[in-house]
Amino acid sequence: MKNAIMWFLLLFISLNVSLPVYAEEGKTAVFVSPEGIQFSSYSKLWNEARLKGLYEMLLRCGHGEEFAELKEVVLNSKSSTGKSGFRVGNYNSKTQIIQLYEVDSLQQVERTLIHEYGHHFTYYWLQKKEGFYPNLLTELSGWSKIRQLEGYPIRWFGSKLPYNHKWDPAEIMAEDYVALFGVGGIALPDQPKDVVNLVRHENEYIPSPQSIPELRSYWEEIAGMKPQKPLGVPTIQQWNTVGVKGENSGSLHVSFTPAADGQQQIKYGVNTMGFGERVSIPVKWTTGLTGSGTELVETQLDVNLFQEHPPSYYYFQIWSLDRENQQLTYTPFYMNWFQYDASSQQLNAVSPPMEVYGWQDELKKEGMEHWPLLNIFINGKPVTTILRHESEDSSVYISWRLFSKEELPTDTKMTDLRFENVWMLTASYNEHNVEYVMDNDYFVVNGIRTSLIKPVKWVGSEPFISINDLAQMFEVSVKLDESGMGLYIESA
Repeated sequence: MKNAIMWFLLLFISLNVSLPVYAEEGKTAVFVSPEGIQFSSYSKLWNEARLKGLYEMLLRCGHGEEFAELKEVVLNSKSSTGKSGFRVGNYNSKTQIIQLYEVDSLQQVERTLIHEYGHHFTYYWLQKKEGFYPNLLTELSGWSKIRQLEGYPIRWFGSKLPYNHKWDPAEIMAEDYVALFGVGGIALPDQPKDVVNLVRHENEYIPSPQSIPELRSYWEEIAGMKPQKPLGVPTIQQWNTVGVKGENSGSLHVSFTPAADGQQQIKYGVNTMGFGERVSIPVKWTTGLTGSGTELVETQLDVNLFQEHPPSYYYFQIWSLDRENQQLTYTPFYMNWFQYDASSQQLNAVSPPMEVYGWQDELKKEGMEHWPLLNIFINGKPVTTILRHESEDSSVYISWRLFSKEELPTDTKMTDLRFENVWMLTASYNEHNVEYVMDNDYFVVNGIRTSLIKPVKWVGSEPFISINDLAQMFEVSVKLDESGMGLYIESA
């Protein structure tokens, strides 16, 4: 009888007393952070020490009070699928739990965790700032206006387009977090050339988050983070011709604007790719250098691979890493394309060859009607890429800011510069000084009054001028390329 009673008591205890979490079926290790975040492993490869390493990695990423609100990070050795198919991570906004999958074989567990934490960060703060989660975002939200996604097939709330991971606003937000605030959690290389491909955004067709200073400020402000001035995105200023024959063939001298705005040390990685006339795997090579200050950065590129059969197109991507401030930028996919002219053995700056390699067709299948960006070249040099703006009669407009003599306000909350008592706009280029008084149908250039061909167009708080007016304003020739993606401005 005593044995029966003892057995009953043991059974009762086993059913009602909470056992240590590491004794749960299949769970191999647990680490609980000082904030109470539980890191649970269902993999023999991830012990308590490695779980603690994941916690310390997350601490090095940018965060605010939302960090302590994360409940658990679970590492699974098994695979999983979601609405976009196979997945390596998942964030549940209701339970505030991150799930990581395939952790035994996945090479980038840390990178995946930073992305999933990006969901936690952006879900938490968007709810605080705008009152809803990312899955309810529309084009009219505050974040959407800052993010510059007009013309892209974004799967906004209510979209009838089929689901596509890279066009999901929530996924764009999480990838933005990785690029803006996740660099501190990534093992940073010692060699400059290894900066190339260190962190890539899943969607490289949209403007890079680092190129939108207001985006970084948006998150820093609402999360109470210490503001940092973003690194600049380098633009190529000079390049020597690529030789095909002769003793000096196979080299290319390139100079570009620095990413630094002061004396901080920057590691630059330059990734060069060459594309043939038809769709094929590009040939590529990298080089690296370290620079500081605000002078032009110069490098010599070895292109001996292309001596006999130079590519039709070259693409230069410049990566910039500021280790001290944990910032990384790289020139976006749609900038720094060059076409090789065999007769002159020169490279000419062009807009990306979207149609040549079928990229435009692929984007159309995903819901993009027209490429929404405009590459601007002045006297043969790539200057900037902006969202394409047109009037009702399809006239193309560009920002007054490109030629302005003074810094214009950039507050995205403004609806019109006139509310800031800015009544006159000034611009200067090619020895032509232009003045324009708000709401007039004329401008004054070097003291001579001239009628506008097209009225000034306002895009939010920023004035845009028709490319038809550029010739009489600055005595330049203006031409759109056949694709309509490149605008070439040449001094007369």
